[in-house]
Amino acid sequence: MRRLSSVLAVCALVATGLLTPVAAQDAPQHPGGPCIQDEQHVSLESIYFYDDVVRELDRIEQSSRGLVTVDSAGQSGQGRELLYATVGTGDTVFWIQGRIHGNERLGTQAALQILDWLTSGDPAARLIRENLTVIVIPMYNPDGAEFVTASGLKGIRGSVTPNFNRDLNRDWEIFNQPESIAFWHLFARTLP
Repeated sequence: MRRLSSVLAVCALVATGLLTPVAAQDAPQHPGGPCIQDEQHVSLESIYFYDDVVRELDRIEQSSRGLVTVDSAGQSGQGRELLYATVGTGDTVFWIQGRIHGNERLGTQAALQILDWLTSGDPAARLIRENLTVIVIPMYNPDGAEFVTASGLKGIRGSVTPNFNRDLNRDWEIFNQPESIAFWHLFARTLP
């Protein structure tokens, strides 16, 4: 069953274009620089703010024809809802989270793009929905994300309350932060 889950996860990444093999002989070589092809569009835009995530989750849920439900695991230290979306009806639970560190903004965009694709009519998306229940947390650390975006500081990775700059993935060892506690309860309830 784990093998099927892994295969389905790779199919999802390939289908969304996040894991696309590129022939080495076709790619230009720039030692120490990006490997971007001329016809490739690379956007560095991302969803920065918590309110943008709320709107995007609402849009996806409303347009999903009942495939996606959005819920809250609890509240952040500053009172923001810790939102997650669920899609699929399979027995195996697959967990996707983005922006556990406030300064890692592209994880939010990737998580939302995967969620949006999972609601599509693509046969691979349908297969994943039938075999997996996918939990998508696009902004695990909304307080840290808002602080980084508003302040312009690049080095803040962690939560900002109650312990300033606590790295939330390290907090899974001690559970001092409300985000870690809330998502641990979701994790324990769903067992991905």
